[in-house]
Parts: sequence; C-alpha cells; structure tokens
Amino acid sequence: MMEQIRAGTVGTPKFILVRDQRLFTRTGWRLFRSQMGGGALIDGGIHYVDTMLNFGGDYTYVSARSMNVAGIIEGEDTTVANLQFANGSYGTLLYLWSYRDPPTLPAFEVIGTEGGSIYEDPSTRKQGGDFRSGRNYVYGDPVVNGKKVALEHADVFRAEMEAFFRAVREGTEPEMKPEVALRDLRCVLDIYRHAGVA
Repeated sequence: MMEQIRAGTVGTPKFILVRDQRLFTRTGWRLFRSQMGGGALIDGGIHYVDTMLNFGGDYTYVSARSMNVAGIIEGEDTTVANLQFANGSYGTLLYLWSYRDPPTLPAFEVIGTEGGSIYEDPSTRKQGGDFRSGRNYVYGDPVVNGKKVALEHADVFRAEMEAFFRAVREGTEPEMKPEVALRDLRCVLDIYRHAGVA
C-alpha cells in the first residue's frame, strides 16, 4: 500500500480515514488506567495511529476528543482524532472499544486526487488464532483504484518476532525502527493532550 502511494498510483493523497471499532470484553490489567498508561488508544489504537502516520507522514496539527462510553475500563474507550499533515492532506482516526456488533467497514481508506483511492477489503481479513497458530492478520487485501490486489497473508506476530531475533543475531537494523515507534507514541500523547486525557 505504501509503495502504491509513493508511486502516485492514487494521485496525491488528500484524505485518510483509519478506524477500528469493537466492544472491549476482556478482564485483567487493561481495565485499569494506571496499569495501561491511559486507555484504549495507547493500548491497541497506537497500531492504527502507525497506519495513519505511514500513509500521511508528518503532521502539523491535531484535534481530538476522547471519552469513556461503555464504562468497562477506567481509561478512555472512544477516541476521534483529526490530523493535518505537512503535505497538505487530512486524516481522521476513529478508535472505539465501546461498540457492540459494529458494521464491517474498511479499516483504512486513502482518497487521492483525480479519483484515486486505496481501501481495505474487510471481507478478506483472516480472524482468530494466536501466535503459534500462524493465523494472526491485521488488515485484509487492498483495493487500489477499484481493483482488488490479493496479497500473501502472513502471521504478523511471527514476522515481528522473527525480524527482531534476526536483528539481534545479525546486528542489523530492526524492520520496525525505534524512531517509528516513538513517532507513534508521540502522536498518541498529542491526541491525549488535545483531548484533555493526559
């Protein structure tokens, strides 16, 4: 998807929508704000912030609202954030742990000039499993300018661990650079500050 955007396949990106909607039903440490460092956004939402920033690049402005809707956790369970990017595009992030039986919608949509677009086909998502099962997936296949692109699915957790161990063994740069993780965390904290959560 990033290669397609960089190649100009969708024109110049102008609007980016990234979302994840679900109802949080687990127990344990995630219920407590002091143990998770905030709420839903800093826990699971940071991965969607990563997607937003990978698509949009550096941002120059954030506006956000966070709230606790379902009342299941101490921290916020619902966040809406709007970002303005340095390249002139805009993005909206929706991250909810407060939505019972949400509709199945694309997790991301990128709208570019001249009608160009990339969005996720949610019908191709693979669900379930754990690290050992080889069945962990994040996004479904992309649809680029109306044409489905079938990607080889991989267990993202296995790939992450293998890349980390390879970097340690071989002394090479990790695929997920610490600077990118710090970029994502800074954005979450900026969203929290603007929303009055931090």
